[in-house]
Amino acid sequence: MGIGVKPFKQRGSSYAESFSRNFADCYLKTADIFESMGATVYRGNQKKKFMIVIAFSGEFPQCSDATEVAVFFKEINRQKTIVEVISLNYALAEFAAARLFAGLKE
Repeated sequence: MGIGVKPFKQRGSSYAESFSRNFADCYLKTADIFESMGATVYRGNQKKKFMIVIAFSGEFPQCSDATEVAVFFKEINRQKTIVEVISLNYALAEFAAARLFAGLKE
């Protein structure tokens, strides 16, 4: 754990979607969604617009609790944000993105 965010961007599997929400709302709702799944936001920075989430094994037993998912936020304007989910575990990236994106649409 704690390898930094650069490897995610270089080698991870990435899923992105835009939402009609402001950045702050997306960030807080993302943390809530992952915590409701039993995952842990162990590192994040609203100023730098990212978070790293671990401990998905309760919902996704094909990974260890140390497997990281990075979430990056790009604010397009006050009411539109792109959310990008990346993990070096491709199956986990797809799973986490699907759950997160469904939750952000609610």
